[in-house]
Amino acid sequence: MYTTSTAFLKSLADAGITHAFVNWGSDHPGLLEDLERQRIEGGGRTKPMIVTCPNEMVALSAAQGYAQVTGKPAAVIIHVDVGTQALAGAIHNVDRGRTPVLIYAGASPFSSTKELKGGRNEWIMWLQEDIPDQTAIVRQYMRYTAQISSGSTVSEYVNRALQIATSDPKGPVYLWARREVMEQEIPKTLTPTNIQLWPALEPSGLSPRAATHIATALFTTSSVGLWHVDAELVCRADAELALEQILHCVRTSDGRECRMLGDPSLQKDMLIRGKELQALHEEMVFKLDNDEADFPDPRLIITKAARKLSVANILGFLRGACKGLSTLILNESISNYREVWMHMRPEAPGSVLTSGGSSLGWALGAAVGAYLGEEVMGRGVGKGHDLIITIVGDGSYMFGVPSSAYWMARKYNTPFLTIILNNGGWKSPKLSMLGVHPHGHGSKAEGERLSVGFGPQCPDYSQIAVAASAGWAWGKRIGTDIADSNKDTVEKILIEAVGKVVKERRCAVVDCVIETI
Repeated sequence: MYTTSTAFLKSLADAGITHAFVNWGSDHPGLLEDLERQRIEGGGRTKPMIVTCPNEMVALSAAQGYAQVTGKPAAVIIHVDVGTQALAGAIHNVDRGRTPVLIYAGASPFSSTKELKGGRNEWIMWLQEDIPDQTAIVRQYMRYTAQISSGSTVSEYVNRALQIATSDPKGPVYLWARREVMEQEIPKTLTPTNIQLWPALEPSGLSPRAATHIATALFTTSSVGLWHVDAELVCRADAELALEQILHCVRTSDGRECRMLGDPSLQKDMLIRGKELQALHEEMVFKLDNDEADFPDPRLIITKAARKLSVANILGFLRGACKGLSTLILNESISNYREVWMHMRPEAPGSVLTSGGSSLGWALGAAVGAYLGEEVMGRGVGKGHDLIITIVGDGSYMFGVPSSAYWMARKYNTPFLTIILNNGGWKSPKLSMLGVHPHGHGSKAEGERLSVGFGPQCPDYSQIAVAASAGWAWGKRIGTDIADSNKDTVEKILIEAVGKVVKERRCAVVDCVIETI
């Protein structure tokens, strides 16, 4: 039996969607039924591949990580209005981060006396009804929203949504449908629309005014050898020459003289500037090296006045432990964003990612999605990034719902390393307060008193991952006492953590206790 659900899943697959990150509900019987049909008829496989996500925000974060690595959208399937709300801050991140993703949610049935297949048959559906505008929950963040009304047109809705999601400015799209519609039987011969007919929109051409300005510049140029040459012919014959003319015209119109690279005085200026930049770079690296080597006295680590491990201490050894490996760093360290960039010293473009937004909780789910994305792109172990590292802080580990993220990592075998920069709470709100009230009542108060701290006894974060993965993940805590705060121990644990991921293919979590807020 073929239904609208069949056509929906086939349309996703035909459009190139390889993964669907899902959180099922009572609005999805048609989808669950057709996926099982696919498994029976297709040797246990489904298209798209289904990734079960116990939490909706983690699902959307995983889809974002997938898209950030592949450049292609994934699908997220959630449950009616409550699942839509549970996407939480991840909606903000995919919007602000301009990440293409297709979100689908079902809706409560509208029939109740067996008029149509898929009508209400559970008490919960009377509580789900009468949501005046389910799409309104997310509309202001979406590039496109639509209700699927028939199995005959489902492929057009999917293709149109993906066309808009992948056109600049890229971003999320939202489709929804009633349960009866998704259960509607359709002919087996119903052919989805060709995705090639729905390409992403290309950047628009120059405005008439800009084109006229360029053409006039080409017609009136005085460049040697190109007097009175038709602008159109120049552009067609040699784009480099045409651009050189435009550049010359712009410089002239700005009142600046065009000094050619062969000018001796210009070459001298370039050499001087080059030496200045080299000296500044060497000074910066020297300071970074010193900060990383400046460890606190381990004999005083347990005293209140003692200096804790610094972010520089931890990241310096982490970088050393990753030497020779190709790494992808997911940076959600918040108040330590800059320190992560500086001390990890990335060299390859695209080797450090952030959410692109301001909602915390992206990194853990994104690591799962990024790993799956690298598999799709054929950049698995030995072909691309050898190690995915999430560096989190200021509460982003807890926002990331580790109980869900590490369960997913275990189920789908997506090992990654997590470094928790544990400052005991939310440092950023305190920094914001100090920015407005630098000498106010709260300027000398500790985090606990300000209600931005997670103490006095912080959770054992690494063991959350261990428990969620049924012992598959590995976890350690450093920085709490003399034994786990000296240089040798910190270096040893970080090297061991990298080995757990790279060699044993397990998740590893290192909870690094740093200076408390």
